[in-house]
Amino acid sequence: MSNLSTNLKRIVESLKLYINQTLKDSIGEGTLETSSKDIIGAINEVNRNKGTGSGGLPSGGKTGQILAKKSNTGYDVEWKNETTYTHPVSHPATMITEDSTHRFVTDAEKNKWNNITTSESDLSKIAIVCGDKLSSDISDSERIQRAINSSNVGDIILLPKGDIEIHKTIELKPNRTYMGNGWGGSIKASNNANLTEMIRLPHSTNNYRTIIDNIRLDGNKDNNGTTKGLYIGSSVHSIFRNIYVTYCKGTGIYIDGNTSFRSNTTNIVNCRALGCGEYGLYISEYCEDMHVLQGDYGSNQNSGIYIKSPSSSIRDVTCWGNMSNGLWIDINAVCVQVWNSQIEGNAQNGIFIEGAFAEIVGNKIYDNANIPANYGKFDGIYVNAYESAFKDAPMKGVTIIGNKVYSGLYNNTGLQRFALSIDKYHEGFSIFGNDFFYQGNGNIDKSRALVNGLNETDKSDYNWIKSFIKLNLLEDQAITNSTVTKLKFTKVTDLDENFDSTTNKIKIKESGYYRVGCNIHVDNCSATTYCYLQYNVNGEIKSRIAGGYGGTSNFSTLSGDDVVYMKTGDTIDFSFYCSENVTLNRLYYLSSITFSKYVI
Repeated sequence: MSNLSTNLKRIVESLKLYINQTLKDSIGEGTLETSSKDIIGAINEVNRNKGTGSGGLPSGGKTGQILAKKSNTGYDVEWKNETTYTHPVSHPATMITEDSTHRFVTDAEKNKWNNITTSESDLSKIAIVCGDKLSSDISDSERIQRAINSSNVGDIILLPKGDIEIHKTIELKPNRTYMGNGWGGSIKASNNANLTEMIRLPHSTNNYRTIIDNIRLDGNKDNNGTTKGLYIGSSVHSIFRNIYVTYCKGTGIYIDGNTSFRSNTTNIVNCRALGCGEYGLYISEYCEDMHVLQGDYGSNQNSGIYIKSPSSSIRDVTCWGNMSNGLWIDINAVCVQVWNSQIEGNAQNGIFIEGAFAEIVGNKIYDNANIPANYGKFDGIYVNAYESAFKDAPMKGVTIIGNKVYSGLYNNTGLQRFALSIDKYHEGFSIFGNDFFYQGNGNIDKSRALVNGLNETDKSDYNWIKSFIKLNLLEDQAITNSTVTKLKFTKVTDLDENFDSTTNKIKIKESGYYRVGCNIHVDNCSATTYCYLQYNVNGEIKSRIAGGYGGTSNFSTLSGDDVVYMKTGDTIDFSFYCSENVTLNRLYYLSSITFSKYVI
């Protein structure tokens, strides 16, 4: 019996080993789960008790299958597929629980964000919107001031829409953004308000990163004594943009500082100051690194722009119709750049320069000194290196390159003294590539050269302008149809070259390139009439300067220019052709020819 028991134990152990190996082969290496061992043990026990019953282990089996009974009553087992959990590829949004850091967004919301405007994108930190009046007992001034006073650093304050009136100065806080609603409406000083400033940013050492954008101020100067439109006591790294100031008793935009805290690194972009009683834009000596970009400063009682800040720039602005200088660069404003600007129609000098190392490049300056009291007294560009200030320390380093300085465009306007005039006490100026030129009917004093005051320390190509001739038609001249007719002139000015009034020819003294320009008025010229003006060198046709058909008003004006190379001793004269009988009118805008040495 002992031997039988031992043998049975060995058989059971062998069966266990066989079953374990079979399971390992079916489901892979690894430890069998306890439940699997129990099942195997139970099966072994059942089979042991049954002896040779019908039950037994099925062969085969695959990964993922389990061993199970065939029925609730039977002991036979079989391999069945395991119903394991398979994670879905995607989930419906409805089964997701949102929280503060995980949110869904709708298509409508995404579309709105993708198409948001600049003004809308800036609304993330609005302190208050100055909207409609909440009650009749609160003024526009108080309503705006309450909004400002309730704001925090970095906030955006939206100013009211439409036309409003203020009777008190609006005092800004620094380090905020102030956004108006365009130039369609205005903030207007009330009658008899008599404000020192309409809007004021007080001086502070904490005035950083202030933005004022898209507002219009009306000083209402006929009905009160408001002095300034916008006053900035100090500013650093700030932007003043799209500000339109009109009709202030004093200066339109005034930017200041003091000896202990200077305004610097500030941009004044696309601003306007028109019709003010003093300056359009005034930048004080307590500023530096200020940049005026674009803008329109006109019809002010003093200069359009008066700048005292060193290391600053003025680019792409227009200064027009001001009753003093168009642009005034103060003695304190050293190293100032003036680029690509238009200075026109001002009562005194186009640009008045007192600051050393100024850079005047690519500007168009014309029709200045344009009121009768100032004819012949002011210049296109005037450099004020006067003796009292510069005798012992002369002004240095002014650069004037690529400017066009013209006389007036209309009859009896812009009678400038010089195109460029420089006072005595200076050194080391650079004057290159400028076009100093008579245009229209304004004149620079014909008894003077176009440039005055250059000395031996200056670098310049100005010598070319000494060769300049202006010729007006001698008389009304009849032109026979289909006939080339030589024109007759009277000499207005003759600098360096020789004009022969008998032959109406100019004789060249120095070889080089010359600029030829014309402005000829044609009467009795129908729309189908074709005319042209040509010039002849040494009696031979060289080129046409201008040509075209007549206009609908029975007259036409031919204007144009050309560049021609001529040698010493060459002659040039002018002829006119027309397909019909016409008359050249000598008085209308003073029909004329201009001829000058040209620098390449």
